[in-house]
Amino acid sequence: MINLYQDFKIMQDSSENTSNTVLSGVMRLPSKDSYQEYFSTLHESIKHHDKNHVINLTKLDLLNSVGLVALAQCVIYARDYNRSLTIIINSNIPWQKKSILSLQSLFNKMIIQEHK
Repeated sequence: MINLYQDFKIMQDSSENTSNTVLSGVMRLPSKDSYQEYFSTLHESIKHHDKNHVINLTKLDLLNSVGLVALAQCVIYARDYNRSLTIIINSNIPWQKKSILSLQSLFNKMIIQEHK
């Protein structure tokens, strides 16, 4: 049996001033609860740690709409808790620029960095 929902990796590390999260692969989980399992650590980090939070999407090939909502929740937490948030995108992956730029309307202090 092939598991269509586990084609991704989430790697997190943290230093004194920065919390880094790298998402890679294909994230097409079936529900909000499925994403909550994987994003809860990131959500909690943003809510409880006054650091520069960096989310690197440059190796994330696909994120479905439910996943985009989970990512939007990170942006909302950063706004509500006044945290520094940078999202790094890959300009060669078309959905990233369009979708992530739309999240900027949730938090105008969010920084978006483009990489090729």
